[in-house]
Amino acid sequence: MGGVDRSDQCLSYYPVARNQQRKYYKKIFRHLLNQAVWNSFVIYKKNGGRLNHIGFRMELVERLIEVGGTDPSTHRYVTPKESENVVLLIGRHFPSYLENVF
Repeated sequence: MGGVDRSDQCLSYYPVARNQQRKYYKKIFRHLLNQAVWNSFVIYKKNGGRLNHIGFRMELVERLIEVGGTDPSTHRYVTPKESENVVLLIGRHFPSYLENVF
């Protein structure tokens, strides 16, 4: 029971499920994805990993962005208007660390 309680406690710090989610399958998917990330973090720590949980999540996101952006078969044709919008959004939509302001 101790492992389940610890898992629930640590997953509560980084909620991915939305409270007002109307589609139950999206809520289930987000929960399963969150649990898979936690399980991979536990395995990482048991194999001698040095990152904390948030550091592990940030590294995971960065690696997924790297891998997802390199496959040329997934790219589609982008019109010039869409490419202008992409340039505007690049800086705002990637995770970053925030300084503690309290």
